[in-house]
Amino acid sequence: MLDAPGRRGPAPDTFGLRIETMLSRKAVAFWRLVPLTIAYFFAGKFGLSLAFVNASASAVWPPTGIAFAAFLVLGHRVWPAVLVGAFLVNITTAGSIATSIGIASGNTLEGLLGAYLVRRFANGRRVFARASDVFKFTVLGALLSTTVSATIGTTTLSLGGYAAWSDYGSIWFTWWLGDGVGDLVVAPVLVTVEPARTANVVDAPRVTGACPAAVAEVVKLQAKLAPSAFPARSLAPVLIVAV
Repeated sequence: MLDAPGRRGPAPDTFGLRIETMLSRKAVAFWRLVPLTIAYFFAGKFGLSLAFVNASASAVWPPTGIAFAAFLVLGHRVWPAVLVGAFLVNITTAGSIATSIGIASGNTLEGLLGAYLVRRFANGRRVFARASDVFKFTVLGALLSTTVSATIGTTTLSLGGYAAWSDYGSIWFTWWLGDGVGDLVVAPVLVTVEPARTANVVDAPRVTGACPAAVAEVVKLQAKLAPSAFPARSLAPVLIVAV
């Protein structure tokens, strides 16, 4: 618009609009990250309250399911919330800053990998829409991706002197089992109640009922095949959750 011949009027304040938009996005991100961090922290404290083999390894670890669902539904940008939540859980329980960072990194990478594999091979957010995708979720999310956290976490504890190398196998198995339980029990509940997709998923009670039953059967089979791999008492929390 021209105010006078050859002169333009003041340009719109695009810089101000950009600043407002950026601040608004940061506020939205902040209010998404904080509740996720809090939920992860308290779920983690509950999980570690059931720890037996090692103070940092539990046979029931709900935060794995929370992290997986968050990455699958909200995207990878929520990783700081998972990282901070995992760090706070561990630093307030046992270990040092270094070991807590290592364990938190493993927990975060585990969730990112699980969500990526499910998006790539198991229909993404609609993973529970078909039985074949539920099976893929079990293999890729609950059994495969959880080896990342178990390996990084157990190795970190052993290197830091908070676990004996002779106990590596039992701690690793308990860690992996707990993360798998968290994925199988918690993740289906959170993903299937995601508002925009409830009409396109398998009946939630069937999914959330079948997964714990599968957990119990896997644990019973492992106990029969390798009874010396882990203390029998560490199975109790898993079976209670599965029931």
